[in-house]
Amino acid sequence: MNDASPPPRPPLFTPMTLRGITLPNRTVLAPMVQYRARDGVPGDFHFVHLGKFALGRFGIVMTEATADAARGLPAWPVAGPTTQPTSAGHHVPRALTPEEIAGIVQAFAGAARRAEAAGLDIVEIHGAHGYLLASLTGTAAAIPRHPGFGLWLAKRSQSLVSR
Repeated sequence: MNDASPPPRPPLFTPMTLRGITLPNRTVLAPMVQYRARDGVPGDFHFVHLGKFALGRFGIVMTEATADAARGLPAWPVAGPTTQPTSAGHHVPRALTPEEIAGIVQAFAGAARRAEAAGLDIVEIHGAHGYLLASLTGTAAAIPRHPGFGLWLAKRSQSLVSR
């Protein structure tokens, strides 16, 4: 038997649509912290460095880390939903007020609007362990300070999906 049909493509190399944006494949170049942007503005380095990955047909090419506001660029005091450090020996954060958390949510929303105005199709909000967003959604820190966030993920994640 001679089956002339080609083998199926692995899902990694098939198109995928995310909220109206169709990617040619599912490969993603993660953001790299190169510290080359000046005042949050990419330059020739980014054009060449990231451009080579775009030409290589990555489905998504992320830029290096940026900040939602100027306060996110220099070193800043540790803040979180509680004064509870992430673990023994870590910095003790200053507890944010509900108004400050709302201000941070608005700063992220403003950054997303600026990214859209700049022509970006996708924005990644990095919320890994140790980042502020992870501490806002984690049960250990969020519940004692903000009982309204609740035990359920949907309640704890409200700061991530607010507009």
